[in-house]
Amino acid sequence: DSKEWSDWKSKNQAMLSDKKHQKWLWLQLRYFQFWTKAYKKTDLSQLEDGLVALSFEIRNSILGFEKDKETTKGLPDFRKNSIQVSLSQSMFSKAYHLETSIKETTGWDVTLANSEQILENVLMDNYRTNKNPRLFEVWEKRFEWVDLKEKYSTLSTEQKRDLENEVLSQQWKMVQDFKAFGLQNKAINVMFSIISKAPDHPQFEAWSKELRSTLSGGTTP
Repeated sequence: DSKEWSDWKSKNQAMLSDKKHQKWLWLQLRYFQFWTKAYKKTDLSQLEDGLVALSFEIRNSILGFEKDKETTKGLPDFRKNSIQVSLSQSMFSKAYHLETSIKETTGWDVTLANSEQILENVLMDNYRTNKNPRLFEVWEKRFEWVDLKEKYSTLSTEQKRDLENEVLSQQWKMVQDFKAFGLQNKAINVMFSIISKAPDHPQFEAWSKELRSTLSGGTTP
Protein backbone atom coordinates (compact mmCIF):
# COMPACT_ATOMS: atom_id res chain seq x y z
CA ASP A 1 0.00 0.00 0.00
CA SER A 2 1.01 3.65 -0.16
CA LYS A 3 2.49 3.73 3.35
CA GLU A 4 4.63 0.65 2.71
CA TRP A 5 5.80 2.20 -0.56
CA SER A 6 6.66 5.46 1.17
CA ASP A 7 8.56 3.67 3.94
CA TRP A 8 10.48 1.57 1.43
CA LYS A 9 11.48 4.67 -0.56
CA SER A 10 12.70 6.40 2.58
CA LYS A 11 14.84 3.45 3.61
CA ASN A 12 16.32 3.04 0.14
CA GLN A 13 16.86 6.65 -0.84
CA ALA A 14 20.62 6.21 -1.37
CA MET A 15 20.01 3.30 -3.74
CA LEU A 16 17.24 5.06 -5.64
CA SER A 17 19.33 8.22 -6.04
CA ASP A 18 22.42 6.44 -7.36
CA LYS A 19 22.65 7.20 -11.10
CA LYS A 20 24.79 4.18 -11.92
CA HIS A 21 22.46 1.90 -10.01
CA GLN A 22 19.57 3.36 -12.01
CA LYS A 23 21.52 2.56 -15.17
CA TRP A 24 21.96 -1.09 -14.14
CA LEU A 25 18.31 -1.43 -13.20
CA TRP A 26 17.39 -0.05 -16.62
CA LEU A 27 19.63 -2.61 -18.33
CA GLN A 28 18.18 -5.33 -16.12
CA LEU A 29 14.66 -4.25 -17.07
CA ARG A 30 15.53 -4.29 -20.78
CA TYR A 31 16.80 -7.85 -20.46
CA PHE A 32 13.65 -8.78 -18.56
CA GLN A 33 11.57 -7.33 -21.42
CA PHE A 34 13.38 -9.54 -23.93
CA TRP A 35 12.56 -12.56 -21.77
CA THR A 36 8.84 -11.69 -21.65
CA LYS A 37 8.78 -11.56 -25.46
CA ALA A 38 10.53 -14.91 -25.73
CA TYR A 39 8.18 -16.38 -23.12
CA LYS A 40 5.30 -15.37 -25.38
CA LYS A 41 6.98 -17.43 -28.14
CA THR A 42 8.41 -14.51 -30.07
CA ASP A 43 10.85 -15.79 -32.70
CA LEU A 44 14.35 -15.45 -31.22
CA SER A 45 15.67 -14.06 -34.49
CA GLN A 46 13.42 -11.03 -33.94
CA LEU A 47 15.21 -10.37 -30.63
CA GLU A 48 18.66 -10.89 -32.10
CA ASP A 49 19.70 -7.29 -32.79
CA GLY A 50 18.40 -6.08 -29.45
CA LEU A 51 20.16 -8.78 -27.43
CA VAL A 52 23.48 -8.20 -29.22
CA ALA A 53 23.17 -4.45 -28.64
CA LEU A 54 22.21 -4.96 -24.98
CA SER A 55 25.21 -7.22 -24.40
CA PHE A 56 27.49 -4.56 -25.87
CA GLU A 57 25.87 -1.80 -23.80
CA ILE A 58 26.29 -3.79 -20.60
CA ARG A 59 29.98 -4.41 -21.22
CA ASN A 60 30.55 -0.84 -22.33
CA SER A 61 28.88 0.39 -19.14
CA ILE A 62 31.28 -1.71 -17.09
CA LEU A 63 34.22 -0.13 -18.91
CA GLY A 64 32.68 3.28 -18.44
CA PHE A 65 32.82 3.38 -14.67
CA GLU A 66 35.27 0.63 -13.75
CA LYS A 67 38.99 1.30 -14.11
CA ASP A 68 40.22 -2.22 -13.44
CA LYS A 69 39.39 -5.79 -14.40
CA GLU A 70 37.21 -6.46 -11.35
CA THR A 71 33.81 -5.26 -12.51
CA THR A 72 32.36 -5.01 -8.99
CA LYS A 73 35.37 -3.71 -7.04
CA GLY A 74 34.53 -0.63 -4.96
CA LEU A 75 30.84 -0.57 -5.88
CA PRO A 76 28.10 -0.10 -3.27
CA ASP A 77 26.36 -3.36 -2.35
CA PHE A 78 23.08 -2.40 -4.02
CA ARG A 79 24.90 -1.68 -7.28
CA LYS A 80 26.77 -4.97 -7.05
CA ASN A 81 23.46 -6.76 -6.61
CA SER A 82 21.91 -5.15 -9.67
CA ILE A 83 24.89 -6.33 -11.76
CA GLN A 84 25.31 -9.79 -10.26
CA VAL A 85 21.72 -10.88 -9.61
CA SER A 86 20.26 -13.50 -11.93
CA LEU A 87 17.12 -12.71 -13.91
CA SER A 88 14.96 -14.92 -11.68
CA GLN A 89 16.14 -13.04 -8.59
CA SER A 90 15.76 -9.54 -10.00
CA MET A 91 13.35 -7.12 -8.38
CA PHE A 92 11.24 -7.21 -11.54
CA SER A 93 10.72 -10.98 -11.52
CA LYS A 94 9.91 -10.90 -7.80
CA ALA A 95 7.44 -8.07 -8.27
CA TYR A 96 5.52 -10.13 -10.83
CA HIS A 97 6.10 -13.53 -9.16
CA LEU A 98 7.87 -14.96 -12.21
CA GLU A 99 10.91 -16.54 -10.51
CA THR A 100 9.85 -20.12 -11.32
CA SER A 101 8.86 -19.35 -14.91
CA ILE A 102 12.24 -17.76 -15.62
CA LYS A 103 14.16 -20.65 -14.07
CA GLU A 104 12.28 -23.03 -16.35
CA THR A 105 13.25 -21.04 -19.46
CA THR A 106 16.51 -22.58 -20.67
CA GLY A 107 19.43 -20.19 -20.97
CA TRP A 108 17.81 -16.99 -19.73
CA ASP A 109 18.65 -17.02 -16.01
CA VAL A 110 22.06 -15.33 -16.20
CA THR A 111 23.50 -12.15 -14.70
CA LEU A 112 24.23 -8.86 -16.44
CA ALA A 113 27.83 -9.11 -15.25
CA ASN A 114 28.24 -12.06 -17.60
CA SER A 115 26.67 -10.43 -20.63
CA GLU A 116 28.38 -12.79 -23.08
CA GLN A 117 26.27 -15.61 -21.66
CA ILE A 118 23.14 -13.72 -22.65
CA LEU A 119 24.18 -14.24 -26.24
CA GLU A 120 25.69 -17.69 -25.78
CA ASN A 121 22.93 -19.29 -23.71
CA VAL A 122 19.91 -17.55 -25.16
CA LEU A 123 20.67 -17.10 -28.84
CA MET A 124 23.74 -18.92 -30.05
CA ASP A 125 23.22 -22.27 -28.31
CA ASN A 126 19.71 -22.31 -29.70
CA TYR A 127 21.06 -21.74 -33.21
CA ARG A 128 23.73 -24.41 -32.69
CA THR A 129 21.15 -26.97 -31.58
CA ASN A 130 18.95 -26.25 -34.57
CA LYS A 131 21.85 -25.92 -37.04
CA ASN A 132 20.61 -22.45 -37.90
CA PRO A 133 23.11 -20.50 -40.05
CA ARG A 134 21.95 -17.30 -38.36
CA LEU A 135 24.54 -18.27 -35.77
CA PHE A 136 27.21 -16.74 -37.99
CA GLU A 137 25.24 -13.53 -38.39
CA VAL A 138 25.31 -13.19 -34.61
CA TRP A 139 29.09 -13.72 -34.66
CA GLU A 140 29.43 -10.92 -37.23
CA LYS A 141 27.30 -8.58 -35.14
CA ARG A 142 29.32 -9.35 -32.02
CA PHE A 143 32.56 -8.46 -33.77
CA GLU A 144 31.02 -5.28 -35.17
CA TRP A 145 30.17 -4.18 -31.63
CA VAL A 146 33.70 -5.01 -30.46
CA ASP A 147 35.07 -2.77 -33.21
CA LEU A 148 32.80 0.04 -32.02
CA LYS A 149 33.88 -0.51 -28.43
CA GLU A 150 37.53 -0.26 -29.38
CA LYS A 151 36.89 2.84 -31.48
CA TYR A 152 34.78 4.87 -29.09
CA SER A 153 35.71 3.65 -25.60
CA THR A 154 38.60 5.14 -23.67
CA LEU A 155 40.73 2.06 -23.06
CA SER A 156 44.10 1.81 -21.41
CA THR A 157 46.94 0.02 -23.20
CA GLU A 158 46.36 -3.02 -21.02
CA GLN A 159 42.63 -2.99 -21.69
CA LYS A 160 43.25 -2.78 -25.44
CA ARG A 161 45.59 -5.76 -25.25
CA ASP A 162 43.03 -7.70 -23.23
CA LEU A 163 40.34 -6.80 -25.75
CA GLU A 164 42.51 -7.96 -28.67
CA ASN A 165 43.17 -11.28 -26.92
CA GLU A 166 39.48 -11.63 -26.15
CA VAL A 167 38.58 -11.07 -29.81
CA LEU A 168 41.05 -13.75 -30.92
CA SER A 169 39.59 -16.16 -28.36
CA GLN A 170 36.08 -15.44 -29.60
CA GLN A 171 37.19 -15.94 -33.21
CA TRP A 172 38.65 -19.31 -32.25
CA LYS A 173 35.34 -20.26 -30.68
CA MET A 174 33.68 -19.30 -33.96
CA VAL A 175 36.07 -21.71 -35.70
CA GLN A 176 34.53 -24.56 -33.70
CA ASP A 177 31.12 -23.54 -35.03
CA PHE A 178 32.43 -23.59 -38.59
CA LYS A 179 33.68 -27.12 -37.98
CA ALA A 180 30.37 -28.22 -36.44
CA PHE A 181 28.52 -26.91 -39.51
CA GLY A 182 30.88 -28.80 -41.84
CA LEU A 183 32.63 -25.65 -43.07
CA GLN A 184 36.12 -27.09 -42.73
CA ASN A 185 37.88 -24.91 -45.31
CA LYS A 186 36.38 -21.79 -43.77
CA ALA A 187 37.56 -22.94 -40.36
CA ILE A 188 41.11 -23.56 -41.56
CA ASN A 189 41.34 -20.13 -43.24
CA VAL A 190 40.21 -18.38 -40.07
CA MET A 191 42.59 -20.48 -37.95
CA PHE A 192 45.55 -19.39 -40.08
CA SER A 193 44.43 -15.76 -39.79
CA ILE A 194 44.11 -15.94 -36.00
CA ILE A 195 47.46 -17.63 -35.44
CA SER A 196 49.24 -15.06 -37.61
CA LYS A 197 47.97 -12.36 -35.22
CA ALA A 198 48.46 -14.25 -31.97
CA PRO A 199 52.14 -15.06 -31.30
CA ASP A 200 51.81 -13.65 -27.76
CA HIS A 201 48.37 -15.03 -26.98
CA PRO A 202 48.25 -17.46 -24.01
CA GLN A 203 46.55 -20.06 -26.25
CA PHE A 204 49.00 -19.77 -29.15
CA GLU A 205 50.64 -23.18 -28.66
CA ALA A 206 47.32 -24.97 -28.15
CA TRP A 207 45.84 -23.29 -31.21
CA SER A 208 48.86 -24.16 -33.34
CA LYS A 209 48.55 -27.78 -32.27
CA GLU A 210 44.84 -27.80 -33.12
CA LEU A 211 45.53 -26.32 -36.55
CA ARG A 212 48.13 -29.01 -37.29
CA SER A 213 45.66 -31.68 -36.16
CA THR A 214 42.91 -30.22 -38.36
CA LEU A 215 45.20 -30.10 -41.39
CA SER A 216 46.17 -33.72 -40.85
CA GLY A 217 42.54 -34.77 -40.67
CA GLY A 218 42.29 -35.04 -36.87
CA THR A 219 39.46 -33.68 -34.80
CA THR A 220 41.17 -32.99 -31.48
CA PRO A 221 43.74 -30.32 -30.55
